[in-house]
Amino acid sequence: MGLKLGLLTNSLIHVGWDLGQIAKWANANGIKYLEVGPTAPLELGLFENVQSQYDVEIKALIYCRNFLAENEEEAKMHQDALKARIKTAGQLDNDVLVVASTGRPKGADTKLTKGLKAVVRFLEEMLELAELHNVKLAVENCPMMGNIAVSPYMYELLFSEIQNPLLGWAYDPSHLVFQFCDIYNPIIDYKERIYHVHAKDTLIDYSALAKMGTLAGQDWWRYCLPGKGAVDWRKIMANLKQSDYRGIVSIEHEDRCWSNTPEQITQGILLAKEHLEHSLK
Repeated sequence: MGLKLGLLTNSLIHVGWDLGQIAKWANANGIKYLEVGPTAPLELGLFENVQSQYDVEIKALIYCRNFLAENEEEAKMHQDALKARIKTAGQLDNDVLVVASTGRPKGADTKLTKGLKAVVRFLEEMLELAELHNVKLAVENCPMMGNIAVSPYMYELLFSEIQNPLLGWAYDPSHLVFQFCDIYNPIIDYKERIYHVHAKDTLIDYSALAKMGTLAGQDWWRYCLPGKGAVDWRKIMANLKQSDYRGIVSIEHEDRCWSNTPEQITQGILLAKEHLEHSLK
């Protein structure tokens, strides 16, 4: 597997960089693919100009929110934003994925399976639009931001209900770590449905966990750069290779220890890049 390295724009957008600055820096540092986050302007002309000016490709648009929020205005706002990204991805005409959550309806907070029927109805509606624009929709397994597809079990249920190949998995091992899920075998088990991969890690403080437990709080874990947490990236890469994965491995920088300045963030991204490249050897 040749490493098709990408970068999620959020970390640099949050410190004031615009998409052009990010593309220029990525191009200069050997990162060819961009995953554009929700805080960047959704402007087709901007995307086309960035791609023509720099040797980068926009390969994913991500928007993870609660599309099934109890507040109808909030839900509609997020649904409209997702629909706009599906349409824009189709206009970019470059096999651009849209990465999203499933939504989480009322009553599904304590038992996620309760939300399955509503989620299936919503995703089927989005997939009709995706098919119209020739776009694939990849659901990220993030427990936050309004989502029920958070574990291999939930994807088993989801994919059994929706067999449309336009729906896939945006695979992020960092979210599986603190749920104590298998972070390696699902890459093989769901190889035909994994369309996107986030490179992010999770560090677990086992002494804090032993004292706090899993219910009192969440201060026993934090996100970190690939190579500084619990994930064995050699094994991740080996399984992606075995699965004949052809998509992007997109660096999602959320390590607070490397986030105080733009210089720290770019250094953190380069450390992640180095570790991922080394993991292929």
